[in-house]
Amino acid sequence: MKDSIPPLSFSLFIVYLIPGLIGFYAMGYISPTAKYFLDSITVKESVLGSGVIILVSSTGIGLVISAMRGFLDIFHESTGVEKHEIDFGRFADSSIREAYKNAVDNTFRLSQTYGNMAIGITILIACAYFFTDNSIFTWFFLFLVYTAVFLFYCHRVYLQHTYDIIGRIFNSEHQ
Repeated sequence: MKDSIPPLSFSLFIVYLIPGLIGFYAMGYISPTAKYFLDSITVKESVLGSGVIILVSSTGIGLVISAMRGFLDIFHESTGVEKHEIDFGRFADSSIREAYKNAVDNTFRLSQTYGNMAIGITILIACAYFFTDNSIFTWFFLFLVYTAVFLFYCHRVYLQHTYDIIGRIFNSEHQ
């Protein structure tokens, strides 16, 4: 085993940053400070400073959204998504460890992204609805609602897919 820090996965950046950007945009409806930074990126002189603040804030918001997604995972598990037992002792085998890492990187990160995006878009819809004059009811609003529902479904499918792959890796029985 190497004694170095593993490289940062681009997928982790996507899991947190894009839903966080959506969440930051939603905060623009209720926070004058967030609105100020969103408006200031259109001014050429302050793009870098505002952009950095938005990126850092969005990553933090993305982490919060991901924590909320944990409850979504619990909901899916309680409504039929079957989670498999994991024998953590089998991680001593490097091929099992590598297969598990690949399963997480190739399927669970998608599930995380879909779930986080569904929550981020739902927050955006709620902020736009409750903190504006309700003129948001357009085709774009309906598109956002459809997108959130579709991402919720994709999250569920990929969560089950991840659990199935991990179950096969460990040759374990259902809980």
